[in-house]
Amino acid sequence: QGNGNQQNIDGNKLAAGFNAPTAICFDKAGNMYVADTYNYSVRKISIDGKVTTIAGTGVLGIYKPGLGKNVSFKEFKAIAVDSKGNVYIPQTHIGTCIVKISPTGEVSTFAGDANTVVYSDGAKDGIGETARFFAVQALAIDADDNLIVGENGRVLKITTTAVVSTLAGKVGASTREDGIGTKAYFNSVNGISITSKGNILVSDKYCIRKMIKQ
Repeated sequence: QGNGNQQNIDGNKLAAGFNAPTAICFDKAGNMYVADTYNYSVRKISIDGKVTTIAGTGVLGIYKPGLGKNVSFKEFKAIAVDSKGNVYIPQTHIGTCIVKISPTGEVSTFAGDANTVVYSDGAKDGIGETARFFAVQALAIDADDNLIVGENGRVLKITTTAVVSTLAGKVGASTREDGIGTKAYFNSVNGISITSKGNILVSDKYCIRKMIKQ
């Protein structure tokens, strides 16, 4: 997909243009969703190859909830879609949040707060906008539609009702150590994938690690 040029153009297959697409995911129907990083937008590629923009103005801006193409985003490099077609991306302003984009294009804050400064020792679990993130770098969806989040030195779970809890690790850890839950340490979580058995595979700087579902 895409014509190979630095552009922001919707269209069919090679007629479309992207600018640094960084991450992709697929819905249950086989449609692809793209984090088009420097077009500051979420793009959808349908199974017939048609490319459309579902959210983002295409111009760098400060995130505020709204509707589809009217919402400005800063750059983002992670994306996930659940079984109902809701798309999730991270956004950072002076703080970090996770944004939910409904199938109808409604853009809302799902968890965290982009307008609250968070240092590493301020990252915390919570519900919805009361949770605090330090640096979200990876997203994935499990079989139960929970959002699994890679955040610096932590792996988190966010339920469909926006309850945020730490599965493993600790923000600010600079070492890598195996263990159970928060006794494990990650150096830098950069990618996440979930196996058919529910185990979580984590890209941790110089290695791939596995979190076994309990």
